[in-house]
Amino acid sequence: MGIASLWLTSFFRARAAVRGTVVQRALWLAVTLIAITTLVHQSAVTGTLSGWAGDIGIVNLATQLLDVTASTLMLYFVVKSVGGMRHPVWALAAGAVLAIALCSANFALAPDGALATPEVDLPFSYALALLGFHLVADAIVAAVCFCQAARASSRQLRWAFSSFALGTALTCVSWILYLLYVATYVSYLQGPGKALTGIEEMLQAFGVALPGLIVLRRRLSARRALWRLWPLWQALTEVTPHVRLTPQQGRFRGATATGIALDVALQRVVVEIRDAILELSAYADADDAEWAAPHTAASVEDAAAVTAGWLPRAKHARQSGRRPSGQARRDSLPGGMTLADEIAFLLHLRDALASPPARAAAAVPPDRPAQDARIPTR
Repeated sequence: MGIASLWLTSFFRARAAVRGTVVQRALWLAVTLIAITTLVHQSAVTGTLSGWAGDIGIVNLATQLLDVTASTLMLYFVVKSVGGMRHPVWALAAGAVLAIALCSANFALAPDGALATPEVDLPFSYALALLGFHLVADAIVAAVCFCQAARASSRQLRWAFSSFALGTALTCVSWILYLLYVATYVSYLQGPGKALTGIEEMLQAFGVALPGLIVLRRRLSARRALWRLWPLWQALTEVTPHVRLTPQQGRFRGATATGIALDVALQRVVVEIRDAILELSAYADADDAEWAAPHTAASVEDAAAVTAGWLPRAKHARQSGRRPSGQARRDSLPGGMTLADEIAFLLHLRDALASPPARAAAAVPPDRPAQDARIPTR
């Protein structure tokens, strides 16, 4: 699950990371490198590579160098992107020195006929240098991410940094357990290793994927709102066709649009519905208009119910060719101050128009007194 979550997050966030901020690219690169190194460490992959290379020692050395590269680049990019180190290039220098030392030790201690030294024949100082570097690098990354979480300006960014930092902190626990095992060879120290690795990978993947998941949720909400508002838009703009800016895309095509096209389609529908309601308000009876005005500051449900009381009658009056009974007043119409509030109001209006009281109001002829069609509010 940990490996799968890392690779899914890497592919899912690749495009956004390339176009995003330096911090987003750094975290995405870190997760991608962790995904690669974790995959290479799997026994099936290691066995296949050993068969190709013909020497398990050289495969182990290559895997260790890949681990060092991943830790070094993660430390460099994360620290550099948040300005947590005056000279972040020292992280690259430390990684390069360690890589040279690992190669030198492996080749110097390699038995006859082997390219590199098997892990079991390497001294404790080798493991101490390798695991100690990982421990220090991950501890710095975890500390930096925890600090960024505390200073984050949005809850989304705070959760993202906290999740990645917690996953990286658990990685430090894994390195400590590995180091203790190499020093003591107590078998039960290896037990929690895989479980911790899976948990830490899922936390790191979640930290990087969270901004994308929030955007995905927002897109799904926009598609749902556009799909639900489409019949209302169609019904109102058929009576007031001149409010349509340009020929609108079909319902399915608009709801399946991506990126900016989806936002534009939803905003157009909202604006054109609002313009149609504004124009039809001039056809509402005077009693309707006077009765609706005090309710404009009420709850969204009540405001929608009030609008649903006079809107069908005004629509019928417009269709029957009757002259406007008043002047459209934008400031007296209910709605929202933001796009989200406006969408919420229009969705409530859509539901209110489908209610039995609104259908009864729509059945009242336009020349009947407006108070016959009033809808009580709570």
